[in-house]
Amino acid sequence: MEITEVAWQVRLATKHWGVQGGTFPPASRLEERRFIIYKLIVCRFDRDKGSFDDSEFEKFCEEHQILSIEKQFFNVEGNVYYSFFIEYQRIKKRGLDIKDLDEQGRRKYDNLRDWRNELALNEGIPPYIILYNKQIVDIVKSNPMTIRDLEVISGLKNKALKYGKDILRVLEETDNDLEE
Repeated sequence: MEITEVAWQVRLATKHWGVQGGTFPPASRLEERRFIIYKLIVCRFDRDKGSFDDSEFEKFCEEHQILSIEKQFFNVEGNVYYSFFIEYQRIKKRGLDIKDLDEQGRRKYDNLRDWRNELALNEGIPPYIILYNKQIVDIVKSNPMTIRDLEVISGLKNKALKYGKDILRVLEETDNDLEE
């Protein structure tokens, strides 16, 4: 599918469904017109830097409550892009509430971020693919003890299955370090 065809479909769907952000919902959502907002962010691969400029995506995810993300790589005339189709709700209270964490919570937050960043570096992916900063705060605030506890945190169901044991290990190690 060419870019012009995609742009035409987006304009048509936006006009018909009145969806914000200039995008349209996946086919499964077309029948049920819900009051959820959609956004399409496209990041171009910067050959000089050897990475995608995803700063807009990262900032957007910090400022909104993400319900789901569909990711897709595509190539147009030799240019590589990474697109994010985002289903989200606005967050009423801005910021990550890190200041609301006590000393133990802040250490857990810092250790989870360090673990996430190291894992992302080793896997060659952006850190937010593993966990958003907001999700780390939510993990620390909920103090999960099991993978099931992680699954009920917004946006963590699949991530809990993939990274749950490591997340719980980091939290336990932080608790043990604080007790010593």
